[in-house]
Amino acid sequence: MIDITTTPIGHVFSYTELIDATEAVWGGIAWPGPEKPGCVVVLGAGTTRYADGYEISILAEYESFDVRELVKQSIAMDMIYWVTRPRVDQSGSPAGRWIGDETHDAAEKFATERRAEIDRVQRDRGNVSKPQPMRLTHTVLLEMEHLYDFLMPKIKGWRSEKNRLLHLKSGQVVASRLNEFGPEQHERQEQPKIGTSPAVEALGYTLVEMQGWLERRFHMRVYRGSSKADRGARDLLGIN
Repeated sequence: MIDITTTPIGHVFSYTELIDATEAVWGGIAWPGPEKPGCVVVLGAGTTRYADGYEISILAEYESFDVRELVKQSIAMDMIYWVTRPRVDQSGSPAGRWIGDETHDAAEKFATERRAEIDRVQRDRGNVSKPQPMRLTHTVLLEMEHLYDFLMPKIKGWRSEKNRLLHLKSGQVVASRLNEFGPEQHERQEQPKIGTSPAVEALGYTLVEMQGWLERRFHMRVYRGSSKADRGARDLLGIN
C-alpha cells in the first residue's frame, strides 16, 4: 500500500490507491491577504488512529494572488484527489469537504466556476456520472480573535517528535510559510491577524476540522459497536 507520508507533493494516485491509503481527503482554501498570496491545500489522513489523532500529509498545494487561479486549482485538485467524490468505504459523511471563508467575495466565484466545470464534464463525457457539487464549509476558527495563538500550538504539537502526526516535505510552500513563524513571533507586540499567512491558515483550518471530524466519527463507531449498558455509561460520562 502507498504511504502518503513519503509520496512527493502533487503525486497523482489512482482512486483505489487513494482509498486504500487514506481515511479521508479534505481541501482547504484561504484567500489572499494584504501582503501574502492565497493558498489551496489538499490533505490526506492515514488509516491508522493514534492517541492524539491521525497522520496527515499535504497531497497538493498552490499559492497565488489571483483568486480565479486559486479557484481553478481547487477544482483541478478536487478532481485529481476526489475530495468531494463519495467514499463508499466510509460511514458518516462519505465525501471530503472544502474548508474556507464562504462569506468572502471570492466564494461565489468558487461555486460558479465549479458549476461551469460540471457542465463541461457533462458535455464532454455524455452520461458519465458528473462531479459532485463543491462548496466551502464554514469553520468557527474564522471567528477567533487570536487565531494564531490557537493554530500555531496545534500545528507545533502535531509536528512534534512525540506525535509526528503532521508530515511536511522539503520544498513545500506551506512548510516554508510555517518556518516564517519562529520563536520571535511570541515577542511581537501585535499578534498576527487573519490574512497574515493564508498558507498557514488554509493548512490550520483544514487540519483542525479534519482531525476533529475523524475523532468524532471514531468515537461514534465505538459507541455504535458497544452494548446498551456500555452506551449508557458513555452517555453518563459524556464521551460520545
